[in-house]
Order: sequence, then structure tokens, then C-alpha cells
Amino acid sequence: MALLVDNLTLKTINITFKLGEFPLYKKTITTDCYPGYFLEMRKGLSDVEPLITGRRTSRDGFSVSSCPLGQPIKKLSFVPFYLRYVLAEYKHYYVDTEGDFKKYLGEMRGKTRNTLRRKVKKFSKAQSSPVVFRQYATPEELDEFFALAWQVSRKTYQERMMNMGLPRDSAFVARQKELAAQKGVIGFLLFFDEKPVAYVYGPLINGYSFLYDYVGFDPEFQSLSPGTVLQYYIIEALFANPQARYYDLCVGEGEHKRLFATGHVRCADVLYVRKDLPHAALIWAHLAWFEASRFAVFVLDKLQVKDKIKKTLRRMA
Repeated sequence: MALLVDNLTLKTINITFKLGEFPLYKKTITTDCYPGYFLEMRKGLSDVEPLITGRRTSRDGFSVSSCPLGQPIKKLSFVPFYLRYVLAEYKHYYVDTEGDFKKYLGEMRGKTRNTLRRKVKKFSKAQSSPVVFRQYATPEELDEFFALAWQVSRKTYQERMMNMGLPRDSAFVARQKELAAQKGVIGFLLFFDEKPVAYVYGPLINGYSFLYDYVGFDPEFQSLSPGTVLQYYIIEALFANPQARYYDLCVGEGEHKRLFATGHVRCADVLYVRKDLPHAALIWAHLAWFEASRFAVFVLDKLQVKDKIKKTLRRMA
């Protein structure tokens, strides 16, 4: 355990003020991040916190990403030297890709399985090209992957409204090629008549768990469910990949994650910031905004207009 503490890594944290999923303002702080992985942190926060709160840092504080929770914790609380603030609490879904893909499908509910297969068949039949799915893992293959995936990314609302598309800078590409040389990343693309329409890209965490990291699809093809179809092919490919043990579906609780997942762990992103006036003001302001936004979303949901507003904002992107 001491080794992990000595390997704390620098991580920037965005304290984002959002309306629903749309960011309005953000304040960036720097932290020393505990490097544990949620599938390996068996005791979670009860083991991690004593190692952090007994230390000092020259940065704004410490952070722990996707830390398993044995029980619910308060959004904001006081611990020695720090304010402990839960940025997000969620079910972290994953797919266990060991075993047989057909057996995995067979364990789904019949209606779910049939719907999934129907979408895959519909997508394939709607086009004339036999090429539907490709994966990319070597440094040379990444050149083609990025060139094609960027075509999709620039059309997504994630990039146009949230600045969360697939990065294009040369430093990012160079780093990904280094990881590819170590068999540490994979890119996946879905095609329609040889045109890229959806992508997923991410690392193999600790060499065995593929992370659903960067993702997007061309909204022009939304009626053909390209995101769902691509997930189907990715999971099939990971079952066939002896290096991949899990498919990490990342944070969040979307319906498609519940559809594909074989399990989940209750997790939280936890921030420990110094007990001084600037940090306290930032955290209290964010907490107040969070509660106000949550109430606004609740009201819109009760009025049955939340989804309509969300779709309208995405179309305006």
C-alpha cells in the first residue's frame, strides 16, 4: 500500500458548474491523485483515506477517482486538514469478457437480446458495403483510426457543445502511439457504406481492462442506433481478445451501460481540498449550484419536458 502512496500522480480537476449535462463555467485545480483502479480497490475509501489525510501536499489537495464505496457518504464533510467533497457518486458498470460471447448473449433477457440482434442486422442490411467494423491497435493503425475518427468526432454534440471530442493535438497522438507500441490502447470504428459513423477509443488499464473513454457517433445515422451496434461488435471483439479481461464502461449510468454490463461497483470521485477560504468558497458555491441544478432538473422532469429541452439543445449544437 505504501508503494501506491509514493506513486501519487498529478491530476487536474475541473470543478464544473453545469446545467444538466451542459457546462457553463469551470474552475481548474491541481491534485495529487491516488492511482488505484476500482476493480482492484477491494476496501475502497476505508483503506485509501487514512493514507491521504495524514499527508500534506503543495497542490490544491488530493483526489481519488472511481473509488468503491462500502456505504453512502455525505456530499461534503470535514476530515483532518481537508474538506472532503464527493464530486460524483455512481454505479461503475463493466463487462466481464472472459468466457464465451454466445453465452454472454444467452444470459441476457430474451427481449433484450432479440432487440440487440435486430438492431445489428438492420444496420448491416441498410448498407451495400460488407465492411462494418474495424479495430486498431498498432502505432501504424492509429494513423488511419484518428484520421477517420476525427471525421465523426467533429460532428458530435460532445465536441461542439462540451469540448469533449477526440483530441487532435500532436502531443496526444504521439503519446497514444507510444502506448500502442506497448499494446496499451485500442480504437474501434463502425462504418456505413465505408464511411465512419461511430468510434470508441481508450486504453487497456493495467494491461487487462479496456476503458470506454472517448466515444461518439454521427447524428445523421441516429435512427440506425450506431452507438449500440458498435458496442455489440466491441464486446464480441474483446471476448475474442485474450489480453482483455474486462470492458470498463466508464462512469455514468446510461441505459446502454445497464444493457451490456455483467456487473457494477458503487463508486465515487472524491476530492480533498485544503481548509482555506478560497477552496471553501469554491466548494460551497459548487455544492449550492449542484443542489439548485438538481432541483431544476427534477421540476423539468415532473413537467415532462426535460428530454425535449435536452434534445433541442443538442440539435442547436
